[in-house]
Amino acid sequence: MTGGGTAGHVTPLLAVASELKKEQKRVHIRYIGNYGDNFIHLVRNSQDFEKSYLIFAGKFRRYHKISKLVYLKNPRITLKNMRDLVLFLIGIIQSVGFLLFWRPDVIFVKGGYVGLPVGLAGALLRIPIVTHDSDAVPGLTNRILSRYSRLQAVAMPIDSYKYNRKTIRLTGLPINQDIVKITPEDQKVAKKHLGLDESNFVVSFIGGSLGALRLNNAVEQIAKQYLEGSDKRIIIHVTGKAHFQSIQDFYSTFDENIRKRIRLYSYTNDLKTLTAASDIVVSRAGSSIHELSVQQKCVILVPNPILTGGHQTKNAEIIKANNAGILVDENELQNTNGKILLDEIQALEKNSQLREGLALNLSKLAIPHATKNIVNVLLEAINRDV
Repeated sequence: MTGGGTAGHVTPLLAVASELKKEQKRVHIRYIGNYGDNFIHLVRNSQDFEKSYLIFAGKFRRYHKISKLVYLKNPRITLKNMRDLVLFLIGIIQSVGFLLFWRPDVIFVKGGYVGLPVGLAGALLRIPIVTHDSDAVPGLTNRILSRYSRLQAVAMPIDSYKYNRKTIRLTGLPINQDIVKITPEDQKVAKKHLGLDESNFVVSFIGGSLGALRLNNAVEQIAKQYLEGSDKRIIIHVTGKAHFQSIQDFYSTFDENIRKRIRLYSYTNDLKTLTAASDIVVSRAGSSIHELSVQQKCVILVPNPILTGGHQTKNAEIIKANNAGILVDENELQNTNGKILLDEIQALEKNSQLREGLALNLSKLAIPHATKNIVNVLLEAINRDV
């Protein structure tokens, strides 16, 4: 298995590994990540991987809807890409060495730039490859590997993808089996666990494991005004490690009555409890939307518009088209100093029927038994005639 760079790549691998161990008692699972992987500890703490290894991967830096002049004006980007091309080639050689020694029956590529050297090495050695896409727009790694992969597992509607229909499999996103539909009683329990009262109205802001600068800025701009509106309001803010200290310093300037109703986290492995306690979840439009759909939560999505291929924007547009969430454009967010986000939150807070309807529609997009579906696809790839 390979994938990395964010928790959204690694945590699905953990779920698939766990399911494989249950179904295939003699299975041996190994992981290849990249040097500097911030989430390698999640794999090494798991009992389901026999071994884990790191390679040089190299990251080709591309940005959606950004003029090519930016690359000319900022030669550091080009120089880093040239450097990482060398690292990428080293990573292929490393991967060939590992795979020659192991000769695995199948390679599962969750995505991320580390998957490309591993996948290409597997293609050279004629090892079956299965890719998985959480987003409606596949990343560069999976698009390149689609030429060599036997099957492509996907989490969003099949019509979103340009893969060969004969090799595409709708599986959903493998998530932790502890993530389940949240009933009103479950929400009360989650609030109590966080030291909150069941009468509190909780809004959580989740920027992803690495943080989201513009979303974080917007939360800072609206937090005080929102919390001043009612003593029952609570904000949960997951900042990402890079932004935590500056945001903590900012909130420390608030009056005690405001500050005590902000729960601040840099990152947490128990995100499901935070979202379970929430009445509204404000999030990027990455892989977390699959977990929120299983939990049946009311969501406001603020997609990152510059990520490669605009995949978050495409994800959010699919959610909006199904009347399953609110979409806030990041440019509008910035131009209004967060007011558009504040207005959407307050409108949803006043309309419980709308919140429940959006949450129900989002839950209809969830694909059950995704982890088992992925295991079946891996077994199919091993046994499939080329």
